[in-house]
Amino acid sequence: MSQQTLQQNKQITTSYGRKLAEKLSFGEEIGNAVSHGVMAAILLLVLPLMAVYGYLKGGVIMSIGFSIVAISLFLMFLASTLYHSMSYDSPHKIVFRILDHIFIYVAIAGTFTPIVLVAMDGVISYLVLIIQWGMVLFGILYKSIAKNSLPKVSVTIYMAMGWSAILLIPQLIANTSPMFIGLIVLGGLLYTVGALFYRQKKPWRHFIWHLFINAASISHLIAIIFYL
Repeated sequence: MSQQTLQQNKQITTSYGRKLAEKLSFGEEIGNAVSHGVMAAILLLVLPLMAVYGYLKGGVIMSIGFSIVAISLFLMFLASTLYHSMSYDSPHKIVFRILDHIFIYVAIAGTFTPIVLVAMDGVISYLVLIIQWGMVLFGILYKSIAKNSLPKVSVTIYMAMGWSAILLIPQLIANTSPMFIGLIVLGGLLYTVGALFYRQKKPWRHFIWHLFINAASISHLIAIIFYL
């Protein structure tokens, strides 16, 4: 790494109050970028199909819900792909690291949205949805402004957002099928196990975390598209 690049990274780190993430091997970063790049490409292709299918299946509300979850997940995978595609020397990598983390909040709330819009009713359901998107706003501000953004805090918020679905269990049981609930729970467990693995200081843990994210997202998409 050249002295000029070191100085650029130092300036960006100072400006955003962040330290650069640990340097991963070239092979790990290739795996990280490809694993989420494939998912981003798939979501971009299926987005219009999901919107049309949602409209034919359940009208405008379902189409909007399907579109929101597809766009939210696409943005998460795209931000991750771009972040991991940049070399460690890139002065812009720190910015995309922030975006990478921000769009995880968006993806979680985006996954909740079609479920509440289509299958839920009542004050509690919409309150949960409002809280979800409120946490997105908080997450954006936290990641963008906080001088010392702590990974453990972020992961805790991700888990709290995801498992707040427990509050919707009575309505989920009443308004959806066992298959839908099973796939949603499976996705939540995959996210959780992946997050626990990510916190371990082991080689390739980030790539394995990505695979868990992929599997969890697919589980949730299958539940929403075919069983909601």
